[in-house]
Amino acid sequence: MSESHTADGDIRRLHAGYVFFADRARIDDLVGLFTPDGVYRNVGGAYDGLVHSGAPAIRKYLASVVTDLGAVGVTGTHRHHVSPAYVEFSGAREARAESYFLALRASGPDHWGVYRDRLVRLGDHWRFAERVCRIEGTSADSWQHEVGELRRVRASTGAMR
Repeated sequence: MSESHTADGDIRRLHAGYVFFADRARIDDLVGLFTPDGVYRNVGGAYDGLVHSGAPAIRKYLASVVTDLGAVGVTGTHRHHVSPAYVEFSGAREARAESYFLALRASGPDHWGVYRDRLVRLGDHWRFAERVCRIEGTSADSWQHEVGELRRVRASTGAMR
């Protein structure tokens, strides 16, 4: 089996782990998929423009998403569906990947967009060195709208975390 074939499988597992852990709010497992100095960037949606650098900042951001969802009354099942990633290797230990996602709730589609990743191999595992989450669209009743309004109110009252 070629090294790129094995790497493709490992990267598919990394992407699958991301949505599996996200849908179950397993924050520490999610953070473990990033390099210690990894970066998570938000483009569009409720968290537009936010950049989280390093494991502690990524952990804090992910915990705030769980808190914000609870604050606006979002409960129940969430599922992220992700397309197979297009992966380009720039070496044996570096790659870039792009995949599309669709986030669903019990009521139907919530939001969708694209993940753009810079990946590195650390030891035997591929990790996100950088993940950009670009929200390209939302449904009319998406939680993105409610959380965005909550964040605007917090910012205007100085209550942002």
